[in-house]
Amino acid sequence: MKFLKCITSILVMILFLMPITASAYRNEPNGFRDLQWGTNFKTVKNQMVYDSTSVDGTIKYYNRKNDDLTLVNIKLEYIAYGFSHNQFVRVEIKPLAYVDQPAKAFKWIEETYGDYSSADFNSMIAFWEGQVTNIVFRLPGDEPCIMVLSSTKLQ
Repeated sequence: MKFLKCITSILVMILFLMPITASAYRNEPNGFRDLQWGTNFKTVKNQMVYDSTSVDGTIKYYNRKNDDLTLVNIKLEYIAYGFSHNQFVRVEIKPLAYVDQPAKAFKWIEETYGDYSSADFNSMIAFWEGQVTNIVFRLPGDEPCIMVLSSTKLQ
């Protein structure tokens, strides 16, 4: 009987903790700046200039004409908006490599979205896994610093 009570108690605790672990990080965005995930490319076509296509050919990247290449007080090298099947699904943001811009970017993400969900310290990558948006931040090392926000539902 004690064993059954113990198992029941553990199951109840797991059920109460599940919503906490399944919830998104704080301030989870639904896109980037004024573009929400799923925005149709046709509605922003006149604002975009083709940049490149992903290696697997599934995402076309565009730069926005006259885009503000700052994020808060972080200077950026580029912002590439990714569209798959004509839907906005991903944005890649690269801080300028000089001085403290990558460190500022990482600090801004943590201050805005909270602690990362998981990390791969060998690759110097931190992950924020959400219900709508995933964020990947690669710290500078062998590879350049880059921040990627992507839709969890589209792609």
